[in-house]
Amino acid sequence: MSYRIEDLRWTGVSTFRTRGTGRYYPARNGKLTEERVGESFIPTKFGEIPEDQWYELMEEAVRLEDKTVILDALIERCRSLAWLHTEEAIRRYALELLAGGHYELICIGGKLVLK
Repeated sequence: MSYRIEDLRWTGVSTFRTRGTGRYYPARNGKLTEERVGESFIPTKFGEIPEDQWYELMEEAVRLEDKTVILDALIERCRSLAWLHTEEAIRRYALELLAGGHYELICIGGKLVLK
């Protein structure tokens, strides 16, 4: 099933939940404690989607809607943001901006440029 970018817009605040793995380890007090892992969820109009899956669906939606030029322009703009240190963080932030519609394009010399 393919989604459109507007289908994947955030509709609220992301949530973080933990679940037990079934493995136990001894805690400082000597009792066994269950190991836990956490996962973030993104709220959309289809319900909550795990964060990693949301980014994959957004990548697919960008390709299907032919918005790769806009995504590339957002990535270039995001490279100058001091709090983004890795390429993955830059790409993810650009996808979030694209999903939210938080950009403005202007045409200069026949090329789309972020304003």
